[in-house]
Order: sequence, then C-alpha cells, then structure tokens
Amino acid sequence: IGRIISYGIFGYILGYFGGSLQFSPALSSTLVVLVSIIMVLLALQMMGAKFFSLSLPKRFTSSIAKGSSSGRKIEPLVIGLLTIFLPCGFTLLAEGIAVLAGGPVRGMLIMASFAVGTAIPLFFIGASSAKLIDSKWSDRFLKMAGILIIFFVIYNLNTQFNLFRNGNLF
Repeated sequence: IGRIISYGIFGYILGYFGGSLQFSPALSSTLVVLVSIIMVLLALQMMGAKFFSLSLPKRFTSSIAKGSSSGRKIEPLVIGLLTIFLPCGFTLLAEGIAVLAGGPVRGMLIMASFAVGTAIPLFFIGASSAKLIDSKWSDRFLKMAGILIIFFVIYNLNTQFNLFRNGNLF
C-alpha cells in the first residue's frame, strides 16, 4: 500500500513539473548507464556474489521479521513509501513516462498503475528471497532473475552506446 501511495504522489509531482523540466539526451543516457551499473550489482547479489551487499538497514528489517511491537507496525508502510528511491531501470522508465504525461493526474495514474502492475512479480521475488518457498527453488529463481536483469542491462547499454556512436546524444 505504501508503495502504491508513494508512486502515485511522486507521479503527480513528476507530471506537474514535467512540462518545465527538460533533460538532454546526454544526461538521460548517462543516467541509464549509472542505473545499469547499479542493476548489475543487484543482479550479482541475487546470483550469490558475496563481495558487497545492498540491503535495507537491519534496524528496519529485524523488527519487521519479528512481527514487532505496536510502535513499529508502521515500518512496512514506511518501507513501501521509500521504494520510490530504489534504483531500477523499469521504475526510471515509468518515471520518465510520468514526466512526459502532460499533467499531474496522468503522471499519478501512470506511476500508481505501474506500482499496482508490478506488485505480484515483486511479491514472488520477495517470497523467493525470503526463503518462504523451497530453498532450492528459491536459489534457482534468484539466479535466473539475476541473469535476466543482466540481459536487460546489456540491452539498455547497447542502445545507449548505439545512440552515442551514431551522434544522437549531442
């Protein structure tokens, strides 16, 4: 619920300011490359790489896992609200569409629809990473998802480098 609310609010803001913001193609491509690097790191983590770790602070996750006290029951909602800041190519794409939507209500509908539409796949990814499902299946699922993410990163980078090579960035 927090994720849907935050995406809707952020979409409203993006749609509102979208008419006055202008991103150059070079800046957009640079952002895609930076996000792609982060996506590769996340994919490697999903596939079992141990040389780094990107995760939520233990302060949040430990109280949620325990089914915490009444004062902390709001934490899942807060974490859902904060997912708008996660580095994700698909989220950035939805945000870009919201900026170009032509108005705040359209931007809000685009982002809220994106949040609703991605809820089920994200639930399954979360369930597999939390080992709620058979651990052997969970490990395979995470490795396949990591490989798929790397495939999308290669595709995105290939597109950006082709734009750069063809001189379409400047």
